[in-house]
Amino acid sequence: MRRDGTHTEAEALAEIAARHADAPELQALAAEIAAWVWSLPEDDLDPRAIGVAFFDRCIGQ
Repeated sequence: MRRDGTHTEAEALAEIAARHADAPELQALAAEIAAWVWSLPEDDLDPRAIGVAFFDRCIGQ
């Protein structure tokens, strides 16, 4: 973690994988999820907005 409290992409990937240890299908997507979240503008990091946007993205695929 950086001094300002933000995560690196690798830390985000590790956190996503750890939080979803009981869901292998989400672990398989952890790298994609981390890369996608990492690509968002910093002012768009509201967790609820991220969840909604990712759900919409998944539904659209």
